[in-house]
Amino acid sequence: MTSALAARQYLMTVPYRGDPACPGDTPDPDGPIPPAPPAGGKSARRTPWDSDQAREVPEDVPSLRPPWLDELGVLAGEWETEAWLPYGPAGAVRGLTTFEWLAGQHYVIQRFWADHRRAPNGLAIIGASADGMFTQRYFDSRGVQRVYAMSLRGGVWRLWRDAPGFWQRYAGTLDPDGTTITGAWELSKDGLSWNHDFDLSYRRIA
Repeated sequence: MTSALAARQYLMTVPYRGDPACPGDTPDPDGPIPPAPPAGGKSARRTPWDSDQAREVPEDVPSLRPPWLDELGVLAGEWETEAWLPYGPAGAVRGLTTFEWLAGQHYVIQRFWADHRRAPNGLAIIGASADGMFTQRYFDSRGVQRVYAMSLRGGVWRLWRDAPGFWQRYAGTLDPDGTTITGAWELSKDGLSWNHDFDLSYRRIA
């Protein structure tokens, strides 16, 4: 089995709540939701959604979808990655990254896997922030969670995080036909002096 195929199986078979494969899942103490009543009949069990108040739109539901979310479409798909890690082997560490829209297309889900024991696997959620920018919320297999600012402008994908003692930034250039992204991560202890961390490139495969 190729590493790309193994990665694809890893990324696309994450158990979800309600799946018997998901540990810690517990049955609904109220039992299954009853079927819809026949026409003209009444439901045997009233749910919270039956009230007029529940039909009101919550205040945190946006009235409009930010138009710059469409820019994320350039990332949607499946990419083979190559990283040259400072602690890794002499050659490139290969991996797989996928980007897919969540229903409603307000968020993009990024899943990533790398074929190296010290390279974390995980996912990130990308959504709109203010003024044409984005926010990436990152989670990985080490238990790490981070929040990055993000932009996609002029054919350059940028991520950065201002964290005292461990500042990070990434810049990746998309080729004109949208099939490769070539870039590198840098890090800084003070946000002023930056050092190269590792190269990371993407090649579209689907």
